[in-house]
Parts: sequence; C-alpha cells; structure tokens
Amino acid sequence: MTMANRGNTDLAQLSEQERGRVAAGFNDLFKQHGMDGPRINGWWNHTTFDSLKGRTPTRAWLAGDANLVRDLVQRMVDASKEASEKVDGSLAIKEKVEALRKKYEQS
Repeated sequence: MTMANRGNTDLAQLSEQERGRVAAGFNDLFKQHGMDGPRINGWWNHTTFDSLKGRTPTRAWLAGDANLVRDLVQRMVDASKEASEKVDGSLAIKEKVEALRKKYEQS
C-alpha cells in the first residue's frame, strides 16, 4: 500500500467532507492490513502518540492537525512495508538454504 501523491496535500485546506473521505480511506487501509473495526476504533480513540503531541488521532484530527495524523499513518504504512520486505527476504533465504541442503543430501 502506498499513500503516494497524498503526502503533499495540506489536509487543512480540504473541506470537512473531503477530510472525512481521507479518514475513511485510512480506515480502509487499516482493514487491508488486517485491522478489524474495534481495533481501528481503538487506534483512533484510545491510543496516544508522541508525534501527535500525546493525543489520540481523533483529538489531533479535530484540533486541526490532520496532517500529523496523515504523516503518522504514512510512517505506519512504510514500517509495515519494510517489515514485510524483511520477512519476504528471510523466507527467500530460507528457501535457498533448504534447496541447497536438499541438493547436497542427494549428492
């Protein structure tokens, strides 16, 4: 998942309806990453972040800091992608090691 081309948009310049669509898009992104409704609700309303000045995403968003929330979501997406690539790389290495092991067992 990527949020390319959205990172430069000043969310403060969008209408309330447009910001609502952005927030709904974040929720869809979270669902695609395996979060269910209660967990998404908890993220928005019960989890505080230093990058949001100790506020929940909802409090930051309502205070006019939607850009900070967007940046937090982007960092989460980037971290998820990086972790996924590391796992994929580890699996590829394991597969190569296993293939070599089998090759040498047959020799």
